Amino acid sequence: MMKLSKLRLCCMSLLTGATVLQLGGCDPTVKDTLFSGIQASTVGLVTAFVNALFLAIQPDSDDTITTTKAVIEQLIDKLC
Repeated sequence: MMKLSKLRLCCMSLLTGATVLQLGGCDPTVKDTLFSGIQASTVGLVTAFVNALFLAIQPDSDDTITTTKAVIEQLIDKLC
């Protein structure tokens, strides 16, 4: 299992490095368009995760404690 994650990390690093090297001689307009697209998708993904987190910790109407809410409360107690 550990070898697979190391292999995945190595492949992602090589892919990222190769992409940056390929874009070095690319047209600035194409490069800017690509980077703005990557930025927009990253912001959208992070926003979705944050919204999902806040939806998960909202109290239910019957005030039952869910596992996610209990974990978040314990995390907040330990950090504060």
